[in-house]
Amino acid sequence: MPRSLKQMNSTSFFPMCIGNERCCHQRLQGFSLQTVSSDNSTVFSFRDTEPEPQLVYTVTGSPHKAGAVWIQPRSAPRRILTLCEVQVFGDSLCAAGYYGLDCQQHCNCAGPASTCFIATGSCMDGCRPGYQGEDCSQACRPGRWGKDCAQICSSACAEQSCDHVTGVCDRGCVGALPPLCATECEQGYYGTNCTLECPPHCKDGACNMSSGSCPHCEPGYTGDFCTQVCPDKMFGPACLHRCSDHCQTDTLGRLEVCHHVTGTCILGCHDGYEGFNCTKATETHPLTSVFIGVSVSVGGSVSTVFNTSWPIG
Repeated sequence: MPRSLKQMNSTSFFPMCIGNERCCHQRLQGFSLQTVSSDNSTVFSFRDTEPEPQLVYTVTGSPHKAGAVWIQPRSAPRRILTLCEVQVFGDSLCAAGYYGLDCQQHCNCAGPASTCFIATGSCMDGCRPGYQGEDCSQACRPGRWGKDCAQICSSACAEQSCDHVTGVCDRGCVGALPPLCATECEQGYYGTNCTLECPPHCKDGACNMSSGSCPHCEPGYTGDFCTQVCPDKMFGPACLHRCSDHCQTDTLGRLEVCHHVTGTCILGCHDGYEGFNCTKATETHPLTSVFIGVSVSVGGSVSTVFNTSWPIG
């Protein structure tokens, strides 16, 4: 028989199954097998050491590239080699990226050729970014992406969801800019893809980039989103200042006592007080002289008899 079982062009393969008929299977006992490269150098070798002859021999090993398979009978006195069936499993029968019976299954191997072993679908060069598993057919689990699924989706990805290959946040960003949600919103904006403006009374225009709530309010405003004016009789930063007790009040309760931002008394001051917030007492001026005048009416006309003043004190 020919020494070389099959000649191939540097094909990756394994395992191999070698069988014989029951009538003469003892002839195969003690055989040796070699895989060789295109220059006939040995890549893998195997020798049968079973104590009894076998009907089927399964030769396994690490997948490797080889150009030919050589099978030799055992040494003298018996040198008859009888083979009924030889099965060699490798990747030479399927196009790159496919494996299995009729090459119907798809693998996602890394490397320019994207080749996988025809029997198992396992990849010599690992998986393409975004895939995992023996045959690299499984996408990264939710929240992971990239080579070996080692990258974590940005915490700013909506619902912690991103593309398993590129890491792009496929449901948008919360408080950050697309596509990778790695850059926070500019000041004054928040929400999905930074499309919403912060509430108008947030101090310095700054708000939480996810929720839009204000860390601090402008003077005169309160609440998580600074949408409420200070409570009645309060004003200023954080609504911590009380309106003056000398502000006039609206008896009908329709107007605030003082302005919620500046503290200015809306209806003016009580008697005796002045200033924009009615905290200054009105100044009084003492009399320095008395003026006396006398007028007399005669025949329907009025005439002044005398008109003078005297200093006091």
